[in-house]
Amino acid sequence: MSSSHPKGKGQGRGPHNGFVRGVPMNFAECETQLSQLIRLLEFCRRGEGAVAVVTSPMAAGKSRLLRAFSEEALKTGAVVVSATGSYAESSLPLGLLGQLLHNAPTQGEDPSSAFGEQGPVALGSALEAGGRESAQAMETLREALLSVAGDRPMVIEVDDAEYTDSLSLKCLLYCVRRIRSAPVLVVLTGTESPRLDRSLELRELLGLPYCHRIRLPLLSERGVARGLREELGLVDAERHAPVWHHLTGGNPLLLRALTEDQPIHPAAERDPGEPVIGPTFRQAVLSCLERCAPETRAVLHGIAIFNETVPTALVASLVGMDPVTVGLHIHTLNEAGLLAGGRFRHPHVRTAVLSDVEPEQRARLHLDAARLLHDASAGAVTVASHFIASERTPPAWSLPVLRDAARSTLVHDQVDVAVRCLELAHKVATEPADRAVLQVAAAMAEWRVDPGRSMSRLPSIATALRAGTLRDHNAVLALRALLWHGRVDEVVDLLHRTDGIDDTGARETVGRWLAACFPSVREVSAEVPGPQAPRPSALVTGGPDMTAAVALTTVLGGGNPDDAVSRAEQVLESARLDDVTLEPLTLALLTLVYADRLDVASRWCERLFETARERDATCWAAMLGAVHGEIALRRGDPESAELFASAALRRMSTTSWGVAVGLSLSVRVQALSVMGRFAEAESVLNEPTPEALLKSRYGLGYLYSRGRLHFTMRRFRAALDDFLACGDLMKAWEMDLPGFIPWRADAAAACLRVGKPKLARQLVRDQMERPGAQQSRPKGGALRVLAATGDLKSRPMVLRESIDHLQRSGDRLEMAHALADLAHAQHELGQLEHARMTLKLAAQIARECRARPLLDSLIGKVRNAADDNEATKDTEGFTELSEAEWRVATLAARGDTNREIARRLFITVSTVEQHLTRVYRKLEVMGRGDLPAKFNQITAGVGSH
Repeated sequence: MSSSHPKGKGQGRGPHNGFVRGVPMNFAECETQLSQLIRLLEFCRRGEGAVAVVTSPMAAGKSRLLRAFSEEALKTGAVVVSATGSYAESSLPLGLLGQLLHNAPTQGEDPSSAFGEQGPVALGSALEAGGRESAQAMETLREALLSVAGDRPMVIEVDDAEYTDSLSLKCLLYCVRRIRSAPVLVVLTGTESPRLDRSLELRELLGLPYCHRIRLPLLSERGVARGLREELGLVDAERHAPVWHHLTGGNPLLLRALTEDQPIHPAAERDPGEPVIGPTFRQAVLSCLERCAPETRAVLHGIAIFNETVPTALVASLVGMDPVTVGLHIHTLNEAGLLAGGRFRHPHVRTAVLSDVEPEQRARLHLDAARLLHDASAGAVTVASHFIASERTPPAWSLPVLRDAARSTLVHDQVDVAVRCLELAHKVATEPADRAVLQVAAAMAEWRVDPGRSMSRLPSIATALRAGTLRDHNAVLALRALLWHGRVDEVVDLLHRTDGIDDTGARETVGRWLAACFPSVREVSAEVPGPQAPRPSALVTGGPDMTAAVALTTVLGGGNPDDAVSRAEQVLESARLDDVTLEPLTLALLTLVYADRLDVASRWCERLFETARERDATCWAAMLGAVHGEIALRRGDPESAELFASAALRRMSTTSWGVAVGLSLSVRVQALSVMGRFAEAESVLNEPTPEALLKSRYGLGYLYSRGRLHFTMRRFRAALDDFLACGDLMKAWEMDLPGFIPWRADAAAACLRVGKPKLARQLVRDQMERPGAQQSRPKGGALRVLAATGDLKSRPMVLRESIDHLQRSGDRLEMAHALADLAHAQHELGQLEHARMTLKLAAQIARECRARPLLDSLIGKVRNAADDNEATKDTEGFTELSEAEWRVATLAARGDTNREIARRLFITVSTVEQHLTRVYRKLEVMGRGDLPAKFNQITAGVGSH
């Protein structure tokens, strides 16, 4: 045989697609088997009759081998008579023998005429008669077949001999026993299978001394590499061969199909990496199934249904066979390369096999598999997967299984699977209470990825609430869902109905929730105890919902902040983040924020936010990201605040956010305002918002942020209107806490700009008398405005006190404003050197905070405070830094690690390192250890002035 490809090495596909070394690819490693058959033919020429039984795994190329041998035999002058067995004709008496007689080449009389006019029919009758008549008929057949060849060697070929009918096989055996000294070679091929192993006639053949068994195996990795090199032109085919061999098992039919699925690239780009599995490969799998015996095919269907390693007994029960037989079929499928260790080599193989099953039969098999697995004590998730795959309503006994599966899959963050389990359970459940609870559970599961998905369930949930079929905690969850989407009136109506929510604990918990989130609904929230005197029993039995709501209403209502913080930390320490606890945990975090416990709130928020990101929980990450942005904003870090808020808004649509969108919107507007990105801030305010937003606590922040934007853009009267409107609502809703929103201080600052100093002074005095006004952040801000309302001589002292409070609170942005005011006062008092240094410090902090409008107003003042060279010497390096470099340098100077900086700024560690390298060069420092000193060098002396 030729040792080279007709097209030359590495030529890729062409007219000989599918051929290797001059013969079909399927024969890449069958030269030995072909040589064995040719050698037997040579013995035949010498009058030595023989039998060859060629076996191979399914689709290994035995039929092609037989055809190639036929061509060789014909070239030598032998007579070839052939027939092919088939399952459809395996029960047809003498069907295969009829093929042989029909296909026999005739030079004269038809061999079937030896049996008279009726031909094989007469032969069949004789054989069925038995005894002497049967023997005589078979002898007549032998002579008739031999007469075809005359004096030439004869080859009798039977492909797929396992499907030969019994009478034909009986006649062949008779002939084979009598060819020892005749120039006859009988070649039988068969696919290795339980059917072939059970054939008594074939076993008898194999026992003959002149019978030769030839096995054609699947391709080895070396054979696969050879095919890849010739078919795809891969020079380094050996490197890719293991992957291709694993996918196909070395099955030539599958391998050829896989090569045909690959895109054609120029020779320089022929590196396929992971093979593309396409329609040709899937069709080849189906072709393999068509070659299987029905029993083998059924076993493969059963394995595809289970899609996992299960005991053979389960597969046997599913397909109605005994385990031993099933084990033999699995061995056959392993040998054929369709399976490896009883499992599919690739999901696409299973997909193709499942497509071979009719939909109704597939549904029935999945339901039967679920029952078998349940009886075998399989896990709920495994059993439920078959109910889902069946796409049919499960049986009644599945209800607890589906519930358990939903709980388990939610723990492992398989939200879609959990929702499907709950929906199926809802179809199975017959009790209204069970159906209502399942609807709530499905809504809460969907909440994790997109609260908007749950909106379609709200009508049926509301109906269940009216009917009184939702009680206790489930009622609270249902009402919370309605509130999230702003359906406040509906919740109020449900709470007032006597035939709906009749559980006192649930009613009180929701009342607390309304007071915390929708204080505009006074008629309901007023029915529960006030923030100063929460009912102790409610805190014990209410769970995180009640505790978190009480904590927030306590701090916002001016109650004991330490008590509120204690309750918030109780929720954070005891409640694990999940679909039910997200909102209580959010309220607890905001309690800490409004109580001015930013460090504690930040630690908890970062921990919970990381959990949300790791578990790919969209809603969790969005909500916690919004809180993270609020914390960053209060720390004077508008850039981080904007990053968190914008990322939170991208994670969910406004519809999905519900009224909670106000938190992210307000943070983003304020942050953009501080950074001077006014057009972006105004576009955020132009986005549509839920109608109920301004009835909620989140609406207060929205109004306040709009006022801050107006103020920064010097639209002072519009700003004053928004601040006063915000204040009116806060007073009416009994949430007038400076730590929440210091509206009076901002309104006072606006009053000073529109010529109302008396009102400004009164507003700031009123704020300083409010509960919580002594917290560092609100007090520092109030003192700054108060200084502006007083005489010039006393102003520096008040501003220094303001700066001390703001420094303790960590609000560097507000401290920069206070320093700027102090520098202005010092300049007016003639303290020019002090003013210059204070201005430089204010400019430095403004730059760190990315407060562009403030920084722009300060840089000119710094340069005018002294001669140009001296004023700009210390800040010269800083002005060369890009915004990205400045952000990284600021965080590095305060001690953050590269990994912490990367996580905070949403960039890679490598990017952080590149920015720092440029920062060191521009600032002329040796490393990050020198950054703090460089950043602080302009601050020297300010504290003593």
